[in-house]
Amino acid sequence: MKARRLAILCTHPIQYHSGWFKALAAQPKIDLEVLFCRTATSAEQAAAGFAVEFDWDVALLDGYQYRFLKNIARNPSVARFSGLDTPELLSVIERETFDAVIIMRHLMQSLLSAGIIKAHGKLCGLAGKRKHR
Repeated sequence: MKARRLAILCTHPIQYHSGWFKALAAQPKIDLEVLFCRTATSAEQAAAGFAVEFDWDVALLDGYQYRFLKNIARNPSVARFSGLDTPELLSVIERETFDAVIIMRHLMQSLLSAGIIKAHGKLCGLAGKRKHR
């Protein structure tokens, strides 16, 4: 059986996703490519709840195919709705003929593309965490 082409759209490389991406990429029936909207800065890591600026000391991009989409947001950020604006997403999805797309987290403005991806006949799933207040 031919491997299914799977795209995962993610805000930025995140330490607790990398192991899952590696495991998916190792499956012979899955042809995985992860599409990132941005590389988070050390200041953005701190603002995400770590309280100090840092860069990860583990390889977050090893073991799977990935690409960084061009983010044209005026003020790029993973913390604001308008901080992730990746208009090339739709052409990448169509050109690469993915069978399915998983959209991780809350992808802000890029999330608007989910409806368009679905309208183009692609299987589209949303995954994320719920913030408890």
